[in-house]
Amino acid sequence: MTTFAFRVAKEYRVGARMRIAIVGAYDAGIDLVSAALNQVGVHFGQPYQENQLDTVPLVYRLRRWWNEPHLVASISAVARRSQLARWVQKLEESVNVEQSASAVAAAHPLLTLCLDDLKAAWGPNVRFLWCRRRFDQPHETSAVERTANWPELERMQATLNHALNSFFTTEPHFEIDVDQLFREPDRNLKKIAAFLEMQLPGQQERDVARWIESQRTPQKTPAARQPSTAHANHDVRPVKIIATILSGNSESLIEPAIQSVLEWVDEICLIDTGIRDNTAHKARIIAGEKLSQWTFPWCNDFAAARNAALQVADERHATWAMTLDTDERLEFPGYRDKEQLIQALESRAEVNAWMVPTRDGSYVKERFVRLPTRLRWQGRTHEALVGTTPAERKVLCGSLFWEAAKSSENFGHKLQRDLCILLDEIDANPLTARWWYYLGQTYEGMQQYRQAVQAFDQCIRLDDWADESSWACYLAARCLVSIKEYREAEEYCALGMSRKPTMAELPWLAGWCCFQRGAVAEAITWSQLAITLAQNATARSEATFKYLAAWYEAPYDVLRYAYQRLDAPQLAQQAEFDFENARAERLKLYEG
Repeated sequence: MTTFAFRVAKEYRVGARMRIAIVGAYDAGIDLVSAALNQVGVHFGQPYQENQLDTVPLVYRLRRWWNEPHLVASISAVARRSQLARWVQKLEESVNVEQSASAVAAAHPLLTLCLDDLKAAWGPNVRFLWCRRRFDQPHETSAVERTANWPELERMQATLNHALNSFFTTEPHFEIDVDQLFREPDRNLKKIAAFLEMQLPGQQERDVARWIESQRTPQKTPAARQPSTAHANHDVRPVKIIATILSGNSESLIEPAIQSVLEWVDEICLIDTGIRDNTAHKARIIAGEKLSQWTFPWCNDFAAARNAALQVADERHATWAMTLDTDERLEFPGYRDKEQLIQALESRAEVNAWMVPTRDGSYVKERFVRLPTRLRWQGRTHEALVGTTPAERKVLCGSLFWEAAKSSENFGHKLQRDLCILLDEIDANPLTARWWYYLGQTYEGMQQYRQAVQAFDQCIRLDDWADESSWACYLAARCLVSIKEYREAEEYCALGMSRKPTMAELPWLAGWCCFQRGAVAEAITWSQLAITLAQNATARSEATFKYLAAWYEAPYDVLRYAYQRLDAPQLAQQAEFDFENARAERLKLYEG
């Protein structure tokens, strides 16, 4: 037994409650069994939905870990086991004394892919319930509805069944034939209780058995809606744009956000993640009948919330889901009206996600997702849309967005929230570079510059992606500039150039640092290199991260002062002229 497994197993043995894992394929009766056990005192935590006992924090972790519907692991087994151990411990701590729960449990089809992880994380005495049933008689419509959009459902079921058969060949478990449970609930409940060593009072057993019988009537399976690469759904339903907005207390921001898109969309879905002020009321005043409101219990996971928003838009029969935050404003200067915007969205059959640039052109962000979709948001904070190829993700010309300034109080709240999430992610996934990158950004926002540099340095060392690691070098240098460590900042700029030598920001900042410490000749050399790189229009357009001034006027800004210090007035005057022209050229990019 590994050290980790021994530690968790020891904790399990001294615990007062049994741990139960309910697994099986999709639509195998897991919800039914979970709900029945919940009625006899097994604690599952806060339900994901009313009749689904897979809890919010766990269900979205599972979908992220296994890239549902692809069922390919995205994190290591060590990370999964660490998170499963913490999750069950928190679940046990959440049980009220009055509840007297005899056991805690988790239930979800994707736990099927975590069977070895559960044994290691929860201890060797975890009780496994394997739900099985015939798939020609669906009873759980909710599962069918969600999986209907997956063209590879047969492959997915085969993957889960293989995992089940492989694990339970040697591991103790109890198989629940759900069809038999429906036919003889009393007899089968007794068997389940015996396996779990639970004593059920006679009346309680009869009540649960009657409840199971009441669930027996099969419901009609909804017609499957298949994701399409050719988008044949255009013949079935008209093109419909739905904006989805995640919102907590945002009464000072919501009105201009909605106003910026109101004429461009058919509906606005406000996803309430914990509104306690007048946000919803103000949204209703602005949007009127276009507004619908939905509740998503906040679980410190933006990807989970955005995926839920995509699901809502799909259920509302959207063709395109527009993503908008309350502090963002969209503009469409290149389009006359919504019909022309729709023509642009539909102009490329291969595109599944359209990106919109910021007003200053410094970066782009996914704004429109074609539905139905296989794409998923990943990341509890600083989430990313995954699953597209470069051909399927394009920039929507003629559109732009910008962000309203946050108050110092709101900005501080955001940083603290992100810090908690990021530290948790790093604890679970210490070898994932992007979490270190965003931790560095968060520390920089909190003006904790040394901590930021250390986080960026970890990102650089992991070196998952040249664009990210080189930009982390730039941001580390920027933090060092803030505390006037110019020489060290130059070293990070040089390191960034070794990662990606086409970034104009790095030689520009190195030149600026040289000027600050009096190395004027070196400042000129670095600035001239930045100007040379900036003349490469392809490199500028393809840059993932950009500080646009570095590609335009910023290197000339260093040169004009450097030449003045060298007492070279003609060169200084030319640099001044070039500075003004480059600055004017940059400002033209986002005039109006």
